[in-house]
Amino acid sequence: MAAEGSKSIVEQFLDRVLIGRELEAVADLCRSEATYRMPIGIAYGVSGITALFAKTFSAFPDCRFLPETILSDGDRVGVRLTMRATLTGALDEHLPSGRRMVLPEIWLFQLSDGKISEIEVIFDTALLTATLNIPEIQRVER
Repeated sequence: MAAEGSKSIVEQFLDRVLIGRELEAVADLCRSEATYRMPIGIAYGVSGITALFAKTFSAFPDCRFLPETILSDGDRVGVRLTMRATLTGALDEHLPSGRRMVLPEIWLFQLSDGKISEIEVIFDTALLTATLNIPEIQRVER
């Protein structure tokens, strides 16, 4: 797929899932066997990815993702963005704290056959846990 086509699909993911919170759009834009990796866990398939975003939006109801840079190269797209959120819901065993965070992130997307097949999110876990004043988050698989 041309870089512009891949970039367009990722922009739709950002707009519909991260910004618009349309969780059903995960199925529209991702392959059924897609994987989502981040320093604190991994989600498999559309249902696992959808559940992960539902959990995130529940723990951080005011969560905003602010894309800053999008670069594409064929079937690969990289996004630099900032997540701004307040922990006002439960996050696993961590109770709501009301603490606000600003977390810079790098998102790497791999596409195949016109859909997202892999998402890898890179962020500083020490910054996350220190800002939210919670112990180290255990890595989970869904």
